[in-house]
Amino acid sequence: MPLGHPAGGDVTLASAGLSVQAAAWRIAAVASRGEALPTSQRFAAGPISGLNGSAQLGIDARNQVGAGLWWWRDSADEQRALQLWWRVRF
Repeated sequence: MPLGHPAGGDVTLASAGLSVQAAAWRIAAVASRGEALPTSQRFAAGPISGLNGSAQLGIDARNQVGAGLWWWRDSADEQRALQLWWRVRF
């Protein structure tokens, strides 16, 4: 899978997103729709669509917590995941 994009190779996508930062909060959301070729590394050939979202809270100068949620669908399967994290800067 190529570094930098969760769709992998041999996929064409159109995406639109929103990123908002207010005080200690950062929120992002992206919607994607496209087509996976028969040589696609991750998805079944045909139409694909996906939603990615994340929220992050800066607790103080050293600590951040966050959550990310993603959902993707192709012609054969539906994939979803939730990730929770906490980051400490030393």
